[in-house]
Amino acid sequence: SREATPSRFQTPGILADWVEVEGPYETLVEEFLRHELEFLLVEENAAVQSGISLLRDRSAGRSTFLLFGGNPAGNDERYQAARAEALREDPSLVPLKQVIHISKDYAAAVEEALPHLSAAFVTSSFDRAVQLGRQFPQLVFLSPDGDVVRGRLVSGGGKPAVGHLTLKREVRDLQRKTGVLERSIAGQQEKQEVLQQAINGREQSLLEVRQNAQELEKNLFATDLRLKQILNELDRLGQRQNLADLELQRTE
Repeated sequence: SREATPSRFQTPGILADWVEVEGPYETLVEEFLRHELEFLLVEENAAVQSGISLLRDRSAGRSTFLLFGGNPAGNDERYQAARAEALREDPSLVPLKQVIHISKDYAAAVEEALPHLSAAFVTSSFDRAVQLGRQFPQLVFLSPDGDVVRGRLVSGGGKPAVGHLTLKREVRDLQRKTGVLERSIAGQQEKQEVLQQAINGREQSLLEVRQNAQELEKNLFATDLRLKQILNELDRLGQRQNLADLELQRTE
C-alpha cells in the first residue's frame, strides 16, 4: 500500500489508479468523473480521520475519501426503471458502466458511492443528449464531446485537460514502447554476439591460414635449398665425369 506518512494513514491510491476505460470513451469519462477519480481509497474510518488530520496539519486543502471496507449496502434500484425506458427510447445509448472497468476490490464501494454512474449514458450527439435530458431528468446524458446534460442543467465547453486516466495510458504506452525498444536492443545485442563469434571464428581461421602459409614458405625455402644442393652436386659429378673421360682418353 501507499503510505502518505509514518502515521496510521494508508491508502492503495486514488480511484483513477484502479479504473480502466475503453479507449474511445477515455477523455469523456475523465471529464465527467474528474473529481471522483481523485477520491482517496481507504479501508476504515480510522484511516479517514488520520488523513483529514494530516491535511489539516499541513494546510493541504481538502480531499474526499472513499471507504471500500465492509459490506456494500446493496444495489441502488432508483434508476432502473428510467434506465430501461431510456434504452427502449434510444437503443444506441451506451451505458457508462459498460465502458468503465473498476478493480473488483473496489467496484461495489464505487457503485454505492457514485450511483450516478448507473444513471449515465453516452449519446450520439449533443442535441440527442439535451432531448433525452429533458425527457429523463433523473438520468445523465453525455455528448460525444463530453458535454453533460442533467435535466435542465447542461455543462460543457473548454478544452479537456490531461487527467489521471490519460497519464496512465501515456505511461502504459511509454512502458510498451520501452519494452519494444528493450527487446529490439536485446535482439541487436544477440546479433552482435553472433557476428562477433563469426568474426572470432574467421580470425581464427585466418590465423590458421597464415600459420599454414608460413609453414609452406618454410617448406618451400627448404625444398629450394635442397634443389640447389642437388644441382650443385650434379654439377660436380658432371665435372668429375668430364675429368674421368679426359683421363681415359690419355691412357688410350
